[in-house]
Amino acid sequence: MEAVPGCNHLYRRGAVYWFRRRVPKDVAQALGETQWRISLGTKDFDEAKRRARLRSVSTDQQVAAVRARNAGRVSPPLSKPEAERLAQGWLTDVLEWDEAFRIGHPEGAHNAALWLEEQATDFRRALATLDTAAVVPESAETLAKAGLWYPVGDPSRNQLALALLKARVRLVELMERRLGGEVVEVAAPVMAAHAPPQPDGMKVAELIAAFKAERVARHGEESTERKYSHIFSALEEVLRPETSIRAVTRADIREVRNLLQRVPKFATRRYPGLTLAEAADRADEDGGERIAPTTVNTYLQNLAAVFNWAVGEDLLDRNPAQGMALSASPNVKRRGFTTEELQRLFQALAPLALGDQPWRFWIPALALYSGARAGELAALRRADLVMIDGVQCMRFTEFDETGRRVEGRKLKTAASERTVPIHSAVLEAGMMAYVASLPDDAVLAFPSLPPGPDGKASHYLSKWFGEFRQDVGVGDPATPFHSFRHGFRDACRDAAIPGEVADMLGGWTTQGVATRYGDKSRVSLLRRELVKVSYAPFVLPQITGPERGN
Repeated sequence: MEAVPGCNHLYRRGAVYWFRRRVPKDVAQALGETQWRISLGTKDFDEAKRRARLRSVSTDQQVAAVRARNAGRVSPPLSKPEAERLAQGWLTDVLEWDEAFRIGHPEGAHNAALWLEEQATDFRRALATLDTAAVVPESAETLAKAGLWYPVGDPSRNQLALALLKARVRLVELMERRLGGEVVEVAAPVMAAHAPPQPDGMKVAELIAAFKAERVARHGEESTERKYSHIFSALEEVLRPETSIRAVTRADIREVRNLLQRVPKFATRRYPGLTLAEAADRADEDGGERIAPTTVNTYLQNLAAVFNWAVGEDLLDRNPAQGMALSASPNVKRRGFTTEELQRLFQALAPLALGDQPWRFWIPALALYSGARAGELAALRRADLVMIDGVQCMRFTEFDETGRRVEGRKLKTAASERTVPIHSAVLEAGMMAYVASLPDDAVLAFPSLPPGPDGKASHYLSKWFGEFRQDVGVGDPATPFHSFRHGFRDACRDAAIPGEVADMLGGWTTQGVATRYGDKSRVSLLRRELVKVSYAPFVLPQITGPERGN
């Protein structure tokens, strides 16, 4: 994916344009993702720019909504017509995604029909009983996109919930008509309201003082000093304390970035009493070592956080420091395993399936044929291995079967929460026989995998696998455990699996309408595609023997 020069957040993959934007760190956890990565569905440059601008406004509003919620700032009351316009926008989005997905996907109509079969009755019953709890996810998503926040029980939230209950029933009716061959036009998206005028800006010194005070209150003085002292100094040296933050330009931020790149290692210890610029000049004379590019990038991300905070406080309209990170080249480019490496690995892993730590075989086997992350597989519970419509699946979620959050469980992004089939190669190797051999009181799918010092089993898994592959002669630094994930992505591409389906299988961010379909229709689609994944001539060993799973 290549960035389009001169166009914020606009990228191109092949001939199609994409919107890609980093989620600010202070709202990433609430939004459940670290970046927005959305296909704009067009090859036309001018249309792509227009759609990217709309996405930029939408994502700005989502960030504003989270910050408003965190600060307890309730949005202005929502009128009935405004709630209905927002619900119409939600309905339009779903219809557009359905239309876009079904172009070039013959199975799309079948999936939509299954979805209707699963949801139509529930949608109508929820409206009949005015069950607003049924639209909590849609309400949260719609409010976030509009940049609005209301506490639970607020009349505005209830107003929107009622409008969404009606919109869901209209969706069922329109989908039934669409599947019946009728023309269903998609209404034009509802434009967001203009933001209120911004107050006069503050000075650079005032911004630093206000941001520092809030961060110290939340994270302590030592953390704030360690992560932000150079940033505060660079801002004051380059921009001057009395400069209005509304006057700060991208060019100004580039000057700040240039100074940070010149800062020597241990500047305050080596050159006490000097400004950053003076220390950099002295290092030029002494040949002193500079801070690493990765450290510079960390500073630039924290610099963006300072201005993000100002945006969230309605002190700025935009963040001039957004996207200023350096294009640093990694020391090692990860890759998938070769056929020879897979054969060497699993030849040595197979006997371990019969020992006292069978996870050493089954987790790599699952990773190879699912692309799941080490942390996702290590945390699997026995209850996460579910049967859906006759298909054996594994469920990656932060919640148990009753809907309660599992203590300590945290997925990387919102797209990481998924239910996917287990590949037939893993089942044929004996996976479910292993599961059946677990003690009746076993909660985890891999109870013999010990937790690491941070409490996460993936710590020990990654450390063990790194040593193991070295021992069996797969020592290339480009092949850590994560190479299973890289290899799965390559295998999906080689099998011509649609990108959106591969995203759903591996838990990569996806915005397709297929993600809105119910478990049965989605699992049916995923199983048909997953079976295409192959690493031939490599074949997963069959695990047999009386001690399997002991």
